[in-house]
Amino acid sequence: MTRINREALKEAVGRLREPQVAVQAILFLGLLALAAFLRLHFSNFLDPFEDGYQNWWISANLVATGEYWDRHSMMTQGSWLPLYHFFGAGVLGVAGIHNIAALKLANIVLSTLTAILVFFVLRRHGLLLALAGTAFFSFNFIDVVVSGWSTAESLLLFLVVLGYGSLFHLRLSRNRHLAIAAAALALAVATRYEAW
Repeated sequence: MTRINREALKEAVGRLREPQVAVQAILFLGLLALAAFLRLHFSNFLDPFEDGYQNWWISANLVATGEYWDRHSMMTQGSWLPLYHFFGAGVLGVAGIHNIAALKLANIVLSTLTAILVFFVLRRHGLLLALAGTAFFSFNFIDVVVSGWSTAESLLLFLVVLGYGSLFHLRLSRNRHLAIAAAALALAVATRYEAW
C-alpha cells in the first residue's frame, strides 16, 4: 500500500467520526442488515419448485464425480447454462455436498453485494437517491424471496449490475473498468439465457 493510499484510508476512516457521515453509514448498514434478515427468513421455507434442488444436485454431482451432468432431467444438455453450477460446486466443495443451505446463503451474500453495488452506482447522484435505490432493490419482494433459493438469479443480477456499474460509473486508469465490465457481462451470459 503506498503512502498516498494510507493517507486516503486514514481520511476516509476519520470521516466516519463526523456525525452526518456516521448517521449515513448507520442508515446504510441498517438497511443491509434488515434486508439480509428478511432474505434469511424467507430462505428457511421450502423451495416452491424443483429448480433449486436440481441446481444443488448438479453442483453436488460436479463436486463428487467431476462430471458436469444431470442424470435425472438432463438440464445440463442445453437447457441451463453452466456458470451457476460451477459456482455452486465451489460453495459445496467448501461446505459439503449435502449442504443446500450453503447455496442459499451464498445467494443471499450475492444479493447483499448487489445492493452494495446499487448504492455505489447511484451514490454519485446523491445520497438520498443511493439510499432509495438500495432500499428499492433490498426490499423488492421478488428478490427477497428468490435470493433465498439455490437458483442462478442472484449470481446473474450481481454480474449484470457489476458489469453496468463498471462500464458506466467506474473510472480506472488504463481503462481497467472496461475489462471488469467485459468479464462480468461475459460471465453473466454464461449464467442465464436472460442475460443475452
